[in-house]
Amino acid sequence: MERVTANVFCETRTLGCNPSFVVTAEGVVMIDSPQQPSDAVRWREEIAKHGPIRYLVNTECHADHILGNWFFPTTVVAQEQTREGMLHPALAEDLAQWLRQQGLGDPAAQSREGGPMGRFIARFRETDPEGVRYLEGYELRAASVTFSERMTLHVGSHTFRLLHLPGHTAGQTAVHVPEERTVFTGDNVFNKVMPILQDPNMLFAWLDSLRQIQALDVDHVVPGHGEVGDQSTVSEMLAFWQEVIDAVQRAIDAGWSRDETLAKVSFIDRYPGSAGLEYMAPFWQIRNISWTYDELMARR
Repeated sequence: MERVTANVFCETRTLGCNPSFVVTAEGVVMIDSPQQPSDAVRWREEIAKHGPIRYLVNTECHADHILGNWFFPTTVVAQEQTREGMLHPALAEDLAQWLRQQGLGDPAAQSREGGPMGRFIARFRETDPEGVRYLEGYELRAASVTFSERMTLHVGSHTFRLLHLPGHTAGQTAVHVPEERTVFTGDNVFNKVMPILQDPNMLFAWLDSLRQIQALDVDHVVPGHGEVGDQSTVSEMLAFWQEVIDAVQRAIDAGWSRDETLAKVSFIDRYPGSAGLEYMAPFWQIRNISWTYDELMARR
C-alpha cells in the first residue's frame, strides 16, 4: 500500500485496478475496491484503523473496480451508466469468455456454480484460491446512489468532486479531492500500461476528458492502472492516443482497409498489458486499432 499524501492511500501492485482511499475527519472515502477477496479483506482491516467507511465511489463498472464492493458495508456511489453496467449480465459473460479463451477454469463447472456469481467465484478459484473462503453469501453490490454529470460529497473538511468524464467507458468518473491536490482518474489514465478502448465511439470523448483532467490544479494523479503520477502522466496518455489516431488516419488516407490497418499498425510493444492480464494485450491491440479506424471512418 502506498501513501500518496498524509491522507491518501492507494495500491498499485495487486491484480486489478488501483483501489484507493482518503482519510477525513469524519471517516474514510474509498475509490474503487480491490478485486481479489484476500486483498479486500486485508484492505478492510487496514481501513478500520482510520475510521468508518462513509462512501465507496466506483469510477467504472468493470469487474476489477467493483468485485470487492461486497466486503465494504457502506454507501456505493457511481455515475448512472456505471450502475447500469454493474447490473448488465455481459459483465459476467465477459469474464467467463476470458477464462475459456485462456484455458482457465472449467466452463461446465462455472455453469454449475450458479449463474453470474458462480463465474466470478470460478475466477477467484484460479487467481485467489485462499480468498474463496471469504465468499460465503457473496453478492455483487451495485451503486445505490447515482449521479448524471457532477456530484460533490462533503466529508469532514474534505471535498470529493465526482466528474463524469466518458472515455475508457461511457460512465467513466474521476474523483477530484482539491484539499489533497489529488485526482483519481480511473481507467481514463493508464501509467506506462496499455490503455484499452472498452466502449465503441468513445475515443474523442476520451481525449476531451483527458484535457479536462489536465485543467485540474493537482499534484498527484492516481491512474486506474500503473504507478501514481502527476500531470505529465495525463499528457503522456493524451499524446499516446493522438499518435494512434494519426497513424490510423494515415492508413485510411492511404486507402488501407480495416484488416490491412490492423495488420500494419501496431502499438503493442509500447506498453505492457495490465499486471496479471498481459495475455490480453493482443486482443486490446486489435480493439484499439479497429475501433479507432471505425470512429475515424464515421467522421469522414
